[in-house]
Amino acid sequence: MKKVILHIGTGKTGSTALQEGLYFAHKNNALGPACYPRLLGKHHHNELCTLVMPHERIRRDIRSRFPEDNQDYQNYVASVRTAFVSEMAEHDTVLLSGEYFCGFNAQEAQEFVNILRQLGFTEIHTLVYFREPVSLYLSQIQQRLKASSTFSDPRTFQFGYLRILQQWEGLTASLSVREFDRRRLVGGDIVDDFLAFVEQVIGTQLTVPARHRRASNESLSAASMALLQDFRRQFYADHDNVFDPATVALLKRLPKLEAAIGLQARPQLCSTVAQYIRYRHRQQMSVLAEQYHVRWSISDEPVELHGDYNDVRDVVDYSASDEMAYKRLCLQFIHAKLPKK
Repeated sequence: MKKVILHIGTGKTGSTALQEGLYFAHKNNALGPACYPRLLGKHHHNELCTLVMPHERIRRDIRSRFPEDNQDYQNYVASVRTAFVSEMAEHDTVLLSGEYFCGFNAQEAQEFVNILRQLGFTEIHTLVYFREPVSLYLSQIQQRLKASSTFSDPRTFQFGYLRILQQWEGLTASLSVREFDRRRLVGGDIVDDFLAFVEQVIGTQLTVPARHRRASNESLSAASMALLQDFRRQFYADHDNVFDPATVALLKRLPKLEAAIGLQARPQLCSTVAQYIRYRHRQQMSVLAEQYHVRWSISDEPVELHGDYNDVRDVVDYSASDEMAYKRLCLQFIHAKLPKK
């Protein structure tokens, strides 16, 4: 019986680290009977969205390469399909991973499953990782600040956990939800956790050697978040959601600056914002606990947020010690740039 284990995301749940680990493990024959297809040289399988999604809904990076649904784009879709069919035909157990799969609507998910079945895969298991809403919101702020000085207001933040599950429910042999929290992951690692799930499905223990793993992105401190936002406001306020070399260089330097001053504290949302977000997600969280055994802290007490929430200092627990760390980071950066002799 041919099997597929389909990892459908979501974002900010270690997908890149998982995909790179699986990619290099397969490349070096370290996945045993399982195959992780090397689709057009990519480390992930997000390109498969082109097989089921209309052009206007495909990934932004693909659409930037093919802005029009013309013959060039159709030729690209054909190359994706050919490569996919060729890879799948040679194996009985296949692992697929694409965080963009969670963006499929019901029709697209059904069409994708149909493609897998047409290729002879009769047993399909779907796995999705979810991040707790407070942690997810904080992570999204950090991601946003890498290319912008703005982020979403907590009063409008709402993640569609159940919408994602509804698109895939009943389409495959199983639909499993796992919480992305390193304290709960098998071995504290996304790769180990995913392989533990695969082992349950195929009955074979798999390992990915340490040399094929990349460290997951670590969060910045509250002081670094404030510094990054101020930097974007000062120099790139008009370049919203646009990466630039200077910001990329600063992002690479910030962890080293934090280490140099011994800054280890990780950011947390201020209590009122955290409570507000948990309250907004309470109904979804109750369903996740009852039906999928994902149990997060739920707030049944409503709370009101007043004022403007457009500064990092308004949403994170930012204290006098954080402001002192902010100044030390700036001084450390200056010191590193000055001649020592």
